[in-house]
Parts: sequence; C-alpha cells; structure tokens
Amino acid sequence: MRQNRTPVATDLRRAAMRAFGTLAPRAAASWFERLILTPSLYPQSPGATGSFQDGDHTRVPYENGWLSLWSWGEGPTVLLLHGWGGRAVHLREFVEPLLAAGFRVVAFDAPAHGRSDGVRTNLVECTQAVLQIAGFIGPVHGIIAHSFGSPTAAMAVQHGLHVNKMVLIGAPVSIAKLTDRIARIIGLPLQVSRMTQRLIESRLGISLEELETDRVLAGVDVPLLVFHDDGDPDVPWEDGAAIVRAAKEANLVTTSGLGHRRIVRDPAVVKQAVDFMSEVHVTQPAGKSA
Repeated sequence: MRQNRTPVATDLRRAAMRAFGTLAPRAAASWFERLILTPSLYPQSPGATGSFQDGDHTRVPYENGWLSLWSWGEGPTVLLLHGWGGRAVHLREFVEPLLAAGFRVVAFDAPAHGRSDGVRTNLVECTQAVLQIAGFIGPVHGIIAHSFGSPTAAMAVQHGLHVNKMVLIGAPVSIAKLTDRIARIIGLPLQVSRMTQRLIESRLGISLEELETDRVLAGVDVPLLVFHDDGDPDVPWEDGAAIVRAAKEANLVTTSGLGHRRIVRDPAVVKQAVDFMSEVHVTQPAGKSA
C-alpha cells in the first residue's frame, strides 16, 4: 500500500503507531499480524495484460476457494510465481521468450492475490498452492519466481516438488527481518514486531527461522540463478547474496537501477533467465555480476 503523504502526516502516523504499540502491545501485535498477512495489491497498468489475453485461463480448486491459472504452449513446463501483493500478469515479459524457446508456460495468482480467492494468506498456504498447481499441471521443468514467490518456490521444492532449475529475482531471506523492517517504517516498537512473529509462528506451526530462504535452499539440490538489484528498496541485495552462499549450485547476477519490480521487465534479465532454463551457458550478465 503506497500512498503519498506529507512529512508531517507521516510523522503523526508514526507517533500514533508508537503510542498504540507502547500502550497496547498485544492489541497492536494482533493488528500487525493481520496487516502482514493481508496482501496490499499494487496496481496493474492499464492495458498491461499483454500475452495473458492469449493464454488458456482456468480455475483450480484450492481449499475453500479457487486459484486462477493461465497456460500457454507445449513442451517442458516453466512455472511463474509472482511476489507478495502482485499477480501473475506482472511476469508477462517472460511468456513470449519462453514460448519461443520451446517451453510451456504456466502462471497463477496466489491465494488472496489477483483473481484468486481469499483475503489473507501466508508462506505455508502459498507453498501448498504451488504444490496443488503442480499436481494439476503435471511435471515442472523449472520455476521463475519474483520476490515472495522465491521462498514459496524454495519451500515447495523442499516439500517434494521436483524441478530441474530455479530463477529467483529479488528474493527475500527472512520473514522476521521483513516484519521488523515494516514495523520500523510505520513506527511500531520492535517488541510488537517480535510478538507478531510469535503469533505468525503459532498460526503456521513452524518457526520463522525454519522458513528462511537461504536455510531452506541449503538442503535443496537444484541449480539456481539469482538476480538482485543493488539498489532494491524493498529487499536488500544482501538477501540474494546470502541465498547464493547457502545454495549448493547458484550464480548471483547483480543489476543496477532496476529496483525491486522493474527488474522483472528488464530484457537482459528475461533473456538470461530463459537461457538458463534452456541450459544455455550464461556469459553476459545483466548489469554487473557479483
């Protein structure tokens, strides 16, 4: 949720959050948990559907609702996973190049995102959705994932999804660190963030440490290509570097000036990702290589 506020309004809002968190930390933690688990959808540009207009659209049953899924072409399947607050169409730039390379392309809106059902969701639920989609579409050759889609992909592979390759773009490592960062931005005391993390752990039935992307991928034997912008304002470059250090077989490509979202529309990034999926040796990094 991005809104333009004056500095005075922002300061007043932060002061109110600090007071709320200090005077009623349990209530603040409960409110913050709902905020964290409710995707704040960022807008889709008018007329930006592109290749999605030509895709086969279907709805896949999931728990008490439906997931919206699109597919194109024939051949080995590449699954596209969007980020938190995004939707499948935000990865549209990958569709035509993957089709030209001989792949079948599948993308879907995660629970509580886009045209899929739901209001709130979490990493465990989104992982289960990926496994549900994989069971519906058949074998998956590779995954191209952006932002929150990256830990979702990692968890799905850890839980039995077989893929040959993964491309991770702007991947976060730690839900706990992201929670702390959001709390700082909006003005909540750190103790409220930590209480919120315990609430999320109780809801998921697993510690947030066990969900850290680098930790999960350390036990996954899948070749990775990781893209991260050195000026990413949402997920620090160090997260991508930590994933590459932990993984058994990974390469980090550092870009500059693409931020957290424009990076998935960059032609050089798209080309390298498709080449990687096609088992073409990557020799010309987009931006600068780490």
